[in-house]
Amino acid sequence: MVLDGGASLRCAARVVKLFGAATSPGLIAPDRSTGRLWLLRVGLAAWRRPKAIADDWVWMVDHSIQIGQCQCLVILGIRLSELPPGRPLGHHDMEPIALVPMIDSTKETVAACLEKAVAQTGVPRAILDDHGADLHGGVEIFRGAHPQTSEIYDLKHKAACLLKARLQKDARWTQYASFLGQTKCGLQQTELA
Repeated sequence: MVLDGGASLRCAARVVKLFGAATSPGLIAPDRSTGRLWLLRVGLAAWRRPKAIADDWVWMVDHSIQIGQCQCLVILGIRLSELPPGRPLGHHDMEPIALVPMIDSTKETVAACLEKAVAQTGVPRAILDDHGADLHGGVEIFRGAHPQTSEIYDLKHKAACLLKARLQKDARWTQYASFLGQTKCGLQQTELA
């Protein structure tokens, strides 16, 4: 229900309780924390399982949401030979390659993490990133040692940069962007986030 249906952990536990009571009186339904622990186990197993060493990997590299001073560098991968035909990628298509907590992310630390990840899959065919200074710089350092790897600019971020360049001359846009930044700071790290 959680992975395939998009239900929350609380919802999944409640549904099991409702259907379990109807079909098996006296059934003790699992708590939502039970589902969370199983999801963590599934994720850890996926992260630890050996990956094929191949030259057709594409890595997707980004930072997770920042919590305090720490953010995590996430590297997900998929082999070009395993791209699903006729549909967009889903989380179940991706392989977790690395998850690295970072307090200070620089191009050098990103490059070191990319180099370490080579042991998991071999040198990737391509790396997709959002061209943030640390990620793009890290990929460029990595490509210096591995010129067979291409860098792909994340289309969503590229489009956002082009739109921003076009709109930033408009005073209304500047004011709107300022209000968005203030709202984000006001909500981040609260229950509403």
